[in-house]
Amino acid sequence: MAIEATHLYSASGKSAFHEHANFFGDFGPDLCEAPIQGLFAWASSELQPGQTGPDHRMEIDDIRVFGSVAVAQCRELGFMGGDCDEVFMLVKSAGGWLITNKSWADI
Repeated sequence: MAIEATHLYSASGKSAFHEHANFFGDFGPDLCEAPIQGLFAWASSELQPGQTGPDHRMEIDDIRVFGSVAVAQCRELGFMGGDCDEVFMLVKSAGGWLITNKSWADI
């Protein structure tokens, strides 16, 4: 399943994340790690609509549900010219499923 990934970094994408979510992943040779609010702050100040790339998309490879927690394995393609494998951890709350962690590795 492929979904448009540009919304992941927008205000509408932010609503999919728990307020205390974190992210970790490759940033060149370094590990990027921060509360998810840092990702949205960067995106809102640095990214213009469509700037992530014309072919930017997310492909969902697998979703596993374990009661009130879930893991989604995805592949983000065409983000600023690069691709990565991603893992999202989710928790089911009173308001529905929320992402608690986004981790990725460049491929």
